[in-house]
Amino acid sequence: MKVLDVGGGIGGPARTLASEFGCALTVLDLTEEFCRVGEMLTARTRLSDRVTFRLGNALDMPFSDNSFDVVWVQHSSMNIAAKERFFAEIYRVLRSGGRLALHEIMAGSVTPIHFPVPWARNPLISHLWPPETVRTLIKGMGFKEVAWVDATASAVAGVKKRLAAIQATPGMQLGQHVLFGPDFAQMLHNHMRNEEEDRTIVIQGVFSHV
Repeated sequence: MKVLDVGGGIGGPARTLASEFGCALTVLDLTEEFCRVGEMLTARTRLSDRVTFRLGNALDMPFSDNSFDVVWVQHSSMNIAAKERFFAEIYRVLRSGGRLALHEIMAGSVTPIHFPVPWARNPLISHLWPPETVRTLIKGMGFKEVAWVDATASAVAGVKKRLAAIQATPGMQLGQHVLFGPDFAQMLHNHMRNEEEDRTIVIQGVFSHV
């Protein structure tokens, strides 16, 4: 299967999918440095024959119509205000019968959220929509819903585990600081707090292109 990872950064999930399922992954990201580092890590893990990187904009994807069997979106849409165009591009590059799989952070019932968070240090680049608004938008594009799950509880547990590991082994945070900056631990703490206070919600969804 041909899979597109939109906003895939340095490609960790893409390499996992490629190694576990044997699919061909294309990682699309707007940050050139992420693509370069991703290519280096992919070469070191001997997955360059399965995982490739493409520099580009998710609102104007450099791919032909009907190019992919699956589009994978994991924590990529929070900085995108033009979500209509974002999901329209995903629909365009998916083949008929293909799947959109997403795991995204969305707006909760309480506002505002606590900053900084891993995707934004301030509200100017954070664009969260309520889950039902996103759900309605995706279905309105022509997608058929296969699954829609509130995964907030498991996400909170995961963040707590990461924070505990960082506190127990301070050296662990150095690699993450390279990507997120010296305030990564504070970002992670706010991320957990936002989820616990219903300021953000984590949604796991699967949709079919019809």
